[in-house]
Amino acid sequence: MGDKNALLSRLVYRGILRWAKEHSDVPFSIQQTHVNAVLPELVGVKMNLQDASAVRYLARYGFESTDGNVDRGLEALRLLNTHYHRVVEEMRRTRREKSQIVDAVKYKIGQVFRHKKYGYKGIIYGFDETCQRDEEWMRQMGVRNPDMPFYYALPDEMDSTRFFGGFRLSKYVAEENIAALEDGKVVHRALENFFIGYSKDMKRYVPTKRLQFEYPDEEYERMMIDMVPVADDANLLLYDDDDDHNDTNASR
Repeated sequence: MGDKNALLSRLVYRGILRWAKEHSDVPFSIQQTHVNAVLPELVGVKMNLQDASAVRYLARYGFESTDGNVDRGLEALRLLNTHYHRVVEEMRRTRREKSQIVDAVKYKIGQVFRHKKYGYKGIIYGFDETCQRDEEWMRQMGVRNPDMPFYYALPDEMDSTRFFGGFRLSKYVAEENIAALEDGKVVHRALENFFIGYSKDMKRYVPTKRLQFEYPDEEYERMMIDMVPVADDANLLLYDDDDDHNDTNASR
């Protein structure tokens, strides 16, 4: 029985490492809740849960124990082949789609702008080649030309309070309403979910590894040279990075 369990343990361990190798090109994030469920002894332990290297680390840690590692490994494989398979495939799909339209949009990820009509500052963290909202939304927002590029943006919190009476998580902005700013900083509580720093030379925020993967741009490497952290422009109210970060509510 012991030899059988040892063999199964090795097979599961190799299966996890094989999965990590196959998806090593995708900078996905592991959810802390999944780590807590599979390895409850790590609850409260801070660690880097980015990309396939974290999968390899957690697998090694989990299989150091002789008790229950097969069951835990099987649960880890189930999560990898279901939830995380969907995550990485969605990221690859987004990368393919955005790579095809990057030349059709005027502004790039991390660009700071001021809304021409409403006056608030914002940072671009995504874009669509054309408006992807339904007809009712476009009618309510007064969209005149849905065939132009539209951008997902984090609006400055102080501007949101001043112009809208309170916090707004995200905005969906037509290209014609964007006035790029040569310099400018934005304060937003979820900033660290989308950006890791600010390039003083490029005058753009540097996106996370996930956004860099989904929205390829040859300037990212240059932006890292003089990058300063975004911590001063964000606060502690962050949300799960595995959420669909393009699925937001009100925008103008």
